[in-house]
Amino acid sequence: MHQKGLSGCIREIKDMTDEDYGNLFGKMDRREPPAGLLDAIILKINEKSLRMARIRFVFFTLLSLAALSAFIPAWQELRLEISQSGFLQFASLLFSDLGIVANYWQDFTMTMAESLPILGISAVLAAIFAFLISIKYMVRDRKLIFNKSGLMISK
Repeated sequence: MHQKGLSGCIREIKDMTDEDYGNLFGKMDRREPPAGLLDAIILKINEKSLRMARIRFVFFTLLSLAALSAFIPAWQELRLEISQSGFLQFASLLFSDLGIVANYWQDFTMTMAESLPILGISAVLAAIFAFLISIKYMVRDRKLIFNKSGLMISK
């Protein structure tokens, strides 16, 4: 028997025309997938989606609890910074001596900006933002977990 080398096989493949490719694939057996394969695939996808939704739900529940527990010390820090910075005293000038504030509005604005407790405000806003985002995703995943019909394809 004559055995073709690798270069011979490659040469034959290169010499094939589009018609030869059509004939090659036309002679192959056309096999139908087994009955129930589509349902099995969809069921497996639904199971994986439900599992991922449960994992995300637990993760975002823990994140919301962490954000809520971080909010308390952040709020206390903000209150402490506001009282130490004198921001409330400067802000009270708006209501008690509006004429002085109007005369020296540029200096007053700069003083208010300098005494603003940026770190405390940032910490409180970050905790609120993390809490709201985690609640958003918890609600989305809750719908998937507790309304299982939303995952299944109805026939």
